[in-house]
Amino acid sequence: MKPSADALRKMKGVAPIPMLTAYTTPVARSLEKAGVPVLLVGDTVGMVEMGFDSTRHTTLEHREYHVGAVRRGAPGTHIIGDLPFNSYTDESIALKSARRLLDAGADSVKLEGPPLDVIRHLVASGIEVVGHGTFVENVLRLNASGKE
Repeated sequence: MKPSADALRKMKGVAPIPMLTAYTTPVARSLEKAGVPVLLVGDTVGMVEMGFDSTRHTTLEHREYHVGAVRRGAPGTHIIGDLPFNSYTDESIALKSARRLLDAGADSVKLEGPPLDVIRHLVASGIEVVGHGTFVENVLRLNASGKE
């Protein structure tokens, strides 16, 4: 059974939450069969699968394609779709982008940086947003020191 975002939140700090990256149906199928409960369709798809020299070259359409491929391979796994660079520049654009990834098969979305207004808007609109470790670490470092 696919774990919900709420079930994953309840596991936090209690049990390890295995998560791996997948971009294709066969890999997703194998990871689901191995019992991995969470798959990330991340921005690195641009470099790993598409040959770009940066993660910033992938479009929302690229991400939709790969989220869909992963969903078809892992129908019982929680899938996180990584919103592409510049696809959440304001609340309206972010909501449209997130809904497209959900329509493609994602259960939740991830984004980079500190657009707290965007995150609040997505959550208020019923979109599950996954925190980004680097972002959290940077916020903690900034709060601890008062500067970067």
